[in-house]
Amino acid sequence: MKTINLTRRQTLAALAGVTVPPTTAVAIAASGLAPMTIDEFLSKATLAEKVRYHANALADAMAEMHPTHFWRAEVDHAHQFALIVGDPLSKRETRK
Repeated sequence: MKTINLTRRQTLAALAGVTVPPTTAVAIAASGLAPMTIDEFLSKATLAEKVRYHANALADAMAEMHPTHFWRAEVDHAHQFALIVGDPLSKRETRK
């Protein structure tokens, strides 16, 4: 059996070509499914998903506290750390 090796770009390009019929969205909306709460998500999430969620939540909280900065969260599982970084918006605008 031959294995297929796809790069990330090839995979994204293939997914971009996939279409979902509009009736699917209507069927989901008509089914009345309630959106998942954060507690439900966290109870089912993997550890990596929980780390990403909390890192992003911390970046969002920092953005509310310090709106003069652009905040982002970086998670590195290989080196076991999460980093929340705030770049001044003034620096970010001059780089354009």
